[in-house]
Amino acid sequence: MRCVVAPSFADIFYNNCFQNGLLPVALPAEQVRHSDGRGQGRQPRLAIDLESQTVTAPSGAAFHFDIDPAARKSCSRAGRHRRDPAGVGAIDTFEQRLALSKPWLEHA
Repeated sequence: MRCVVAPSFADIFYNNCFQNGLLPVALPAEQVRHSDGRGQGRQPRLAIDLESQTVTAPSGAAFHFDIDPAARKSCSRAGRHRRDPAGVGAIDTFEQRLALSKPWLEHA
C-alpha cells in the first residue's frame, strides 16, 4: 500500500486516491513536518497501520488519523485488486491494438 501524508487534500484528489490504491492521510501540518524524517541522516520511512489508524514517524512518534470505515475497507482490498473505474485499462488496450493495426496514426 502506498500512502500520501499531507495537511489537507482537495476532495476530488482524496476520493481518487482510494480508487487507485493510494491511502491519503491528513495530519496537522506540525505532525507532517515531524514525520518527514529530515535530519535523521537516512531516507525517511513511515509506518502506516490502517487498522489502528496511526502513522509512525522515523523518530518513533505516532500520530492518529481518521478515515471513513468504507474507505478503510477499500484500502485493505487495494493490495489484492486495483479498481479501474474510468476504464483506463480498456483505453490502453485499445490504443495498443490501434498502434499495431494502423502504425501511421501514431505520428499524426
